Amino acid sequence: MKTFVFPYYISFGKNDSISAEIEFALSDKNAKRLIKSAQTGGRFHLDEDEDIGDIYDKVYDAIIKHEKTELRRDPTPVKDALSWSNSDDPDKEITEEQIDRYIDELFFGINYPAELQSLEPTITKRKKQSQYESITVNNEEADTYIRDNQDKIVYIDNGRTLYFIPSNYSGKFVVTSMVRSFKHEVFRKRNKITEIVIEDGVPEIPDWTFAQCENVEHISVPPSVKKIGFNAFTKCYRLYLVNLSEGLVEVHYTAFRFCDDLKGLRIPASVKEIDASITAYNNGIRELYFEGMETNIKGVWNQRDKIILHVKKGSVAEQYATEKKVVFQIIEE
Repeated sequence: MKTFVFPYYISFGKNDSISAEIEFALSDKNAKRLIKSAQTGGRFHLDEDEDIGDIYDKVYDAIIKHEKTELRRDPTPVKDALSWSNSDDPDKEITEEQIDRYIDELFFGINYPAELQSLEPTITKRKKQSQYESITVNNEEADTYIRDNQDKIVYIDNGRTLYFIPSNYSGKFVVTSMVRSFKHEVFRKRNKITEIVIEDGVPEIPDWTFAQCENVEHISVPPSVKKIGFNAFTKCYRLYLVNLSEGLVEVHYTAFRFCDDLKGLRIPASVKEIDASITAYNNGIRELYFEGMETNIKGVWNQRDKIILHVKKGSVAEQYATEKKVVFQIIEE
């Protein structure tokens, strides 16, 4: 048997969460499977590798059992969630059903043990980039065409709307300069795509556009993009590099939720306001680089001691960091 310490976090459906950890013992066989998974199947979230789903389930069950025990000991969170009134009956006990209902409303995220997250990844042979024919069809014929042709990249609106991507597309995907819009969730769960390059032309990355592209590592956003929407890149777990270009104006604070391999983000000078909650539900982002003098920061970081702001001398961002006591470094010109 080998005991691991699994970090986990609990989200409450708003811009805050709490972190904790639990010890859990695995058999020698399962310990080897976990270590192998950390090297090849996942680097951060325990549910990234379906091959260790049984281990995830065991750890999850242990966490739920632990949290229920804590709630029985101190049911204050349940009472708060139920708008409990102590004035009528302060000694009234919380029921098991109420605890279960409270637990069901929470989101639990489980991570690999810290020592496994830093393992050198096993070198694997990367599959070649997919070669799929592209075709433009009439808008009214698109759905019918796709039903019979799952092996083509489909555009509508004379090539201006990207409408369908084959589910097995792998490697790098280039959004051409002709494209001006996306069908909703056209990239959703295209898990074999590893890099996305957007050529200059797209004016906006709408809500949920690249959500759950779980293996994409690198995305380049061109100057034509003025807005990045709600949950645009959420659950891109392996995304570690994002290039945001000058010209971007608005980034929704949920854009990079659960992109936990993304350690830093550069904010172009053209972005005039950024919400501190951009790092919420993200265990990765620890450094923000402000390239402009006038970018205003809205709100306050919950964990200010874990954020480093890189700012220019005399900038609005420097003033913010000083006032809010956030760690910052001056960018040397």
